[in-house]
Amino acid sequence: MLTATDRLADTERILREGQREAEALGLGWSLPHWHAARACALLEQGALDDAAVEAEASLMVAAELEITLPNPQARSVLALVEIRRGDLTRAGDHLRAAETGFGTHSTQRYGSWVSLARAGLADAEGEDGQAVAALTAGFQSREPARLLAVPPSHWPGIVRIALRDEDPSLVRAVSGAVRGLATQDESRQIIGAVRAHVDGLLHRDPRALESAITGYRNTGRPLALAAACEDLGELMVQSADTTPAIPYFEEAGRLASASGAGRDQERIRGRLRRLGVRTAPVRTHAAGPPGLGSLTESERKLIPLVVEGLTNRAMADQLYVSVHTVNTHMKHIFTKLGINSRVELTRLAIERAVSADGADRNGPLTVGHEGKDPLNG
Repeated sequence: MLTATDRLADTERILREGQREAEALGLGWSLPHWHAARACALLEQGALDDAAVEAEASLMVAAELEITLPNPQARSVLALVEIRRGDLTRAGDHLRAAETGFGTHSTQRYGSWVSLARAGLADAEGEDGQAVAALTAGFQSREPARLLAVPPSHWPGIVRIALRDEDPSLVRAVSGAVRGLATQDESRQIIGAVRAHVDGLLHRDPRALESAITGYRNTGRPLALAAACEDLGELMVQSADTTPAIPYFEEAGRLASASGAGRDQERIRGRLRRLGVRTAPVRTHAAGPPGLGSLTESERKLIPLVVEGLTNRAMADQLYVSVHTVNTHMKHIFTKLGINSRVELTRLAIERAVSADGADRNGPLTVGHEGKDPLNG
């Protein structure tokens, strides 16, 4: 429900505070849920790397606490992130893990997330029938509560897939639920933007899609904005003059690139190429030489703190995040740089003149190994 508001930054802050309070109070059993919820909020913000980190932290802390219940929400987020990145093999692995124990209370509670991930993977693999079947299982009800189980930026995608089916029942159910939500609360900009987006898809209405684009711009949901731009571009290319479509595809590509959605960017790049527009090659999530330049923004922020000698707990306190989030970031840093020692990371950072904001002033680097645990400290 929190992710359906116009104040995503506040939502993320509330979840971060809840996470840290649960740690302080020793409520370890709740930490996987806090991390998974924050992963969902970050996914809605288009922060794919950080969403994946929180979902991984959810799984990691559950393993540390020997919590054996399935964690379908975290696994579904990881599957959706990998679909966006373009790694369908890893997405399938996460989806199968999300489906483990299906029918338990945990999987029933987060069944909509599993249905969304299942449909997303089937769609990416070109299996339209399977995608529609997965969404029908999760979103056939006209009750708005079914839609509210997943963030609103996903709703137009559900309609987009459902429109490929000859049976209009799913489209009617989802569009009816969206209209019901918009009627209940006309003050929320995101709900209005989503309704316009859905109407644009249903009626192939460029004005509705333009309205959705305008509405999305101030909601902090770049991938929702990218999807609306791409949908409008697809309508425009069917006219005699395809030139007006190009700026919309270009904006969609920039937004996808900024979010790390390599598969989306590649699809948009292909469309632009067919329109005669040359674009730079897509950098996949794993692309690029090993070095500080391969780290995410959140990972780079930790490096100056490591140089200062802060422990993972102290870094978490300074950045106001969970220590499990820091642990996961540190594991990623060590893997990307090919090192296993905080001492070696400090030496490399000093050699490369890493600034206070984590920027590498001297470009990429390649390093070797020393044997230490990134979670120590």
